[in-house]
Amino acid sequence: MKYPNALHKFVRLGVLLAIGTTGLFTPLSQAQLVVDVTGAGSARLPIAIADFSGERVIGSALTSVVRADLERSGLFKLIDVPTPVGAGDTPPYADLKTRGADALLGGTVTASSDGRYETRLTLSDVPKQASIAAQTYGHTSAQLRATAHRISDFVYSKLTGEQGIFSTRIAYIVKLGGRYELQIADADGGNSQSALASNESIISPAWSPDGSKLAYVSFEAKKASDICARFGHRPTSCRGQFQGFKLCASLVSRWLATCGSAD
Repeated sequence: MKYPNALHKFVRLGVLLAIGTTGLFTPLSQAQLVVDVTGAGSARLPIAIADFSGERVIGSALTSVVRADLERSGLFKLIDVPTPVGAGDTPPYADLKTRGADALLGGTVTASSDGRYETRLTLSDVPKQASIAAQTYGHTSAQLRATAHRISDFVYSKLTGEQGIFSTRIAYIVKLGGRYELQIADADGGNSQSALASNESIISPAWSPDGSKLAYVSFEAKKASDICARFGHRPTSCRGQFQGFKLCASLVSRWLATCGSAD
């Protein structure tokens, strides 16, 4: 079961917040962004995400994120499952078919002696009453959201034939009082963390191709400076200093290329 053209049936949604002047920054308490995405409609794939067997608390934390990820994509319609379905269990195909499900994700979470967990998954085709794919992830309790996003990518890729983006991260800038923060979060906005805080403006964040570095423009030196931040390392200048306020789209490409080659 695959929807190979699924990504073309809904609007690709990308949000780029590029603020040209500090006067355009708006505090979070006053800002609202409402985006209506249409296009998937009746083409949504009905999928049942069952509660996982085994470690129920860990399983619940995983499935809640997976359900939200898939529903938010606009390509999936969630179908309720009344009972847990473990990896390798025989799914209740007749009941699922009555409920209108085309696919089912079941799983089992097992705790190990070293404090880690193993989550085994089975993705099934309900009409054909057959397994589509199986996968296993090892993780800690601190990696639940990251693991859940990887599960979402697994389901998404198997059912659409396209690579999922749930495990990616977003970077954005907020103004809190008189300070500016460059924040990084999961693709769904969760697990946000402050990567940089400054009393001076920060603008135009852009990721390097491999996702390990982030370029942005800082005004710490009272002029626009392009900065590369590699996670776990001290931020450094990408290459040059820009006199005054001269920003254009070509800078983003140069920042990314420079960051990709930085030590």
